[in-house]
Amino acid sequence: MEDNKLTKLESNQLQKVTDALAATDKILANSDTVPKEAEILFEQADKNFDAENYDLAIELLTKAISIYPNYVRALNLRGLSNQNKKNFSEAMGDFDMAIEIDAQRAISYYYRGRLKGKYKVKDYEGAIKDFTMAISLKDDDEDYYRFRASAKEELKDNHGALSDFNKAIELNTKYHLAYYFRGKLKYYKLDDDEGALLDYDKAIELNPKDEDYYNERGIVKHHLEQYKSAIEDFDKAIELSTTDAFFFNSRGLAKHEIEDYIGAISDFTKAIEVDDYWEDFYYHRGLSKREINDYYGAIDDFTRAIDKDEKPIYFMVRGFAKESLLQHEDAIEDYTQAIDLDPEDAQSYNIRGIAKLSSGDLQGAVEDYEFSIVLNPKEASFYHNRGHAKLLLQEYKEAVSDFSEAIYLDPTDANSYFERGLIRYDFGDKREACKDWSKAGELGNTKAYEMIKQYCGN
Repeated sequence: MEDNKLTKLESNQLQKVTDALAATDKILANSDTVPKEAEILFEQADKNFDAENYDLAIELLTKAISIYPNYVRALNLRGLSNQNKKNFSEAMGDFDMAIEIDAQRAISYYYRGRLKGKYKVKDYEGAIKDFTMAISLKDDDEDYYRFRASAKEELKDNHGALSDFNKAIELNTKYHLAYYFRGKLKYYKLDDDEGALLDYDKAIELNPKDEDYYNERGIVKHHLEQYKSAIEDFDKAIELSTTDAFFFNSRGLAKHEIEDYIGAISDFTKAIEVDDYWEDFYYHRGLSKREINDYYGAIDDFTRAIDKDEKPIYFMVRGFAKESLLQHEDAIEDYTQAIDLDPEDAQSYNIRGIAKLSSGDLQGAVEDYEFSIVLNPKEASFYHNRGHAKLLLQEYKEAVSDFSEAIYLDPTDANSYFERGLIRYDFGDKREACKDWSKAGELGNTKAYEMIKQYCGN
């Protein structure tokens, strides 16, 4: 999707590119006069390029270049035509030749830099060198800085990218694309949510008809938990374009957060209708269905997501839904699938252990909790869960040890205090048991006060 959006945004620069071709040709043309026949062929090719008839444009430009081999404008336009045809090697050759003929044309480096920085080339260092050369020849073109910024982003030079976006905006304070891309940099790479919002606000002020600007601003607002305001932005994005499935998905996620699960399900359904490719749409819809207790519908959606991509999380959430239907064995199978896909996830063993406990497999539960502890020995809940299983297995000494470790790791673990108190009381240590129940009660376990009232009197 992102490539499509970038293509759309960059198409806004087409007129500027066309003007630049003409302007630089007049300013920097060789002393030789371009033959009239070659000029006519170029003009015909230019019209076909605008009409996206790239094959014919290439044919006409090739004829023009055969008449006048030093025709830099024709080489650059043929390079752009080849680029749009995905003939990347041919495009690179055209831009190389244009630069070889006239190394003082900034626009030629700019074109070559864009080709290097995109498509299948991915030569970001080479792209930066070309944009830098273009800037050295013409330092007042905002596009050169914006595209160099994008190449720097790819190399994780985020502050260098920010500097270039700043320069582009300094050169053109109405450059909405620069605000938009700077906003994305701030949000996705620099963790500057507020700065991103300001940039998106400015981009929308300058160009209120671009749906992507509203969508990205909505995403930031969602992250800031401004869900209702985010929904308003997604509404506007959808109003401007009803064919982008991700807009419906984004709005569905925000509706889910405000517990409008029916509205969320409707949006996820619309996203699926627009573009059935993305498994996350089914996953998100399944989560919302689960919230309204439509467990069978949730299982169906999670299964569809799994059919598209077997991610561990999809098996886990399907297991949760099955457990809600008391299908413990089926849930355990899903958790096992998740573990097979990601055997280093401690939480997955813990969750499977809980399911095994519910199905009566106490020893199997203990074994899973032990795997969890090996993978993450600092998680208090794993010790509490193993302690609970040990208590049910009447392995009291080991249970007390686990509850004590859980309390050490998490002094607010009310349930571990409560259950340790049960064991201590049964073994005649009334004083320590009552201390544990008192602490459990302070931490919110209401059953503890019942135990104190019944067993801790004089």
